[in-house]
Amino acid sequence: GRDGRDGALLTPDGRWAEPRLSPDGRMLALTKLGRPAQIWLLDRARRVLTQLTRGAGTNFSPNWTPDSRAIIHIAETPVYDVVRTALDGSTVDTLLRSGIDKAPTSVGPDGHSWAFETRGQLFVSNGVDAPRGLAENGNGRKQAVISPDGQWIAYAERSSASGTDVFVQRIADASRRQVSSSGGEQPRWSKGGRELVFRNAEAVLASNFNPTTGEPGIPVTLFRRANAGQMYARRTTGFDVSPDGQTFFLVIPQETGRASTVALVLNWQRELERALSR
Repeated sequence: GRDGRDGALLTPDGRWAEPRLSPDGRMLALTKLGRPAQIWLLDRARRVLTQLTRGAGTNFSPNWTPDSRAIIHIAETPVYDVVRTALDGSTVDTLLRSGIDKAPTSVGPDGHSWAFETRGQLFVSNGVDAPRGLAENGNGRKQAVISPDGQWIAYAERSSASGTDVFVQRIADASRRQVSSSGGEQPRWSKGGRELVFRNAEAVLASNFNPTTGEPGIPVTLFRRANAGQMYARRTTGFDVSPDGQTFFLVIPQETGRASTVALVLNWQRELERALSR
């Protein structure tokens, strides 16, 4: 919740990352870390986990289509290409293939446009024309998310003052505003595009946003939790928020409770001499 209190916890075996809530709220996509990492689906009502991807390479960075029927994600082939996998696993379509790594980060409300990052630059594809890059200023950018109305895009950009900060920019032109005031990353939209939620280390913050003027409000800290669940050199997003902004989905590291065993061997030289004399 927005007060930081935990609700029901799912603690399945394994190491998990990148929780993504489906638009209809029924499913949660998760990346299960392993060799290789694969995308799984959690039915929230039934608490059933199902493996979605089974490629020979790594699959991660899940992004739901608006109809909740497919996921656009990274597939290692062996570079990171962009594919769309149907929820039932029946079809896998390659959306973008090239000789360099690419990471999809968001799908637009029309279901055809989607944002991706490559080499610190951000692009938007409409599925027909060549991808269009956002105006570049030389700073590395990542974690782009398209607003619910399809007019704005929020992202994290490297800043010499505070590591990274969150910015919001109109897709149609280069006009933009800085959202975070003292560092931020991993932006997510909520409240129908009238709020941006983001992280700054352990802090989870929220800022109001006016989709008409593009003006963000003053960021407010909601709660603090361990910053976990990212992949791809911490370039992906490790949490999600429900459309109404009331429920957060986070990966929280758990203590295993396993005690370490230490063996203390006395007179080991005598034991060694005895073994060598046999």
